[in-house]
Amino acid sequence: MKRIIAPLILILGSAYYEVASAQRQRSCVLPSPGLLTCRSATCSRLWLEPVERDALYPKQVVIDLDGDCIYGLTAIYDKSVPVDEIKAAIDDHYKQWAVNIVPNSPPYLWRVEQEKFAIQFAAAQKLDSRKKPDEATSHVIYLALGGKSACKGVAEVDK
Repeated sequence: MKRIIAPLILILGSAYYEVASAQRQRSCVLPSPGLLTCRSATCSRLWLEPVERDALYPKQVVIDLDGDCIYGLTAIYDKSVPVDEIKAAIDDHYKQWAVNIVPNSPPYLWRVEQEKFAIQFAAAQKLDSRKKPDEATSHVIYLALGGKSACKGVAEVDK
């Protein structure tokens, strides 16, 4: 009887562990807004916070520059990354600065006045037969308030 109970407990325990780990939600990685209007080599941290092993990274990050000053970032997420997870990741950090044009529907906007940047989230649309797969990506756009002109007020750091 003991020979049957011990393996049964191990099997049931491992099944519980697999279900619990499958239910754990992966975090969505966002770019660091600290890169905006930054000219120093010390502000090279690309991600907003340290990330977990199974995190959802953007498939591409596009940087807008004026000389050596970054004034915009666009994080492009693959169509496999759920729109709700991206929006939830942004809300985790910036919900109090959300601008409700039409509540809970696109476009999603956050205006972070204290740090002088804004975020626009363009959610992926469902594909129909006429659209290419690349058109289903989600875009998170960070823009320094003032756009390219925000770089003019930033003092250059000695190199």
